[in-house]
Amino acid sequence: KFSLHDQYPQYPPRVVCLTNIYHPNIDTVDEYEGEICLSLLDEWQPTFTLEDVIIGLLFLLYHPNLEEPLSPFFEPCMNWEEFAEKVQLSLQGGVVEDYVFQRNQVEEKEPVAMVTRSSNQEPVAMVTRVTNQEPVAMVTRVTNQEPVGMVTRVTSQEP
Repeated sequence: KFSLHDQYPQYPPRVVCLTNIYHPNIDTVDEYEGEICLSLLDEWQPTFTLEDVIIGLLFLLYHPNLEEPLSPFFEPCMNWEEFAEKVQLSLQGGVVEDYVFQRNQVEEKEPVAMVTRSSNQEPVAMVTRVTNQEPVAMVTRVTNQEPVGMVTRVTSQEP
């Protein structure tokens, strides 16, 4: 979640992670309410943009800093093998350091439905289950796997 200061870009945006995630530089389970340790925010310059922040976040997700953890789950001496095992466990909805993470992983890779042309029954899209959260499924083109839509839960009892 990004919150902009009234005097942005003179002041950095406030960026927090709303999803509980097992990551050394994101604290979503302590009193910090999703605080993200991103040096760009601490060294903010008015010339920085939201695009710079997004790129920094993506870099942080792909290259976690195990040496300077923010999250209480991590010790600076954790090795990459142990980290990878605990990431997988957290994504599967497992318990890590006495904390139960919500499942946040693709449940099925096989299509649960196909969308076909009525004229010749040629498959044009497939529906695959995503997670136990919203959206519950994605619709992708058969030819290039490009996402074209999503399926959400129906809350009404009416047909």
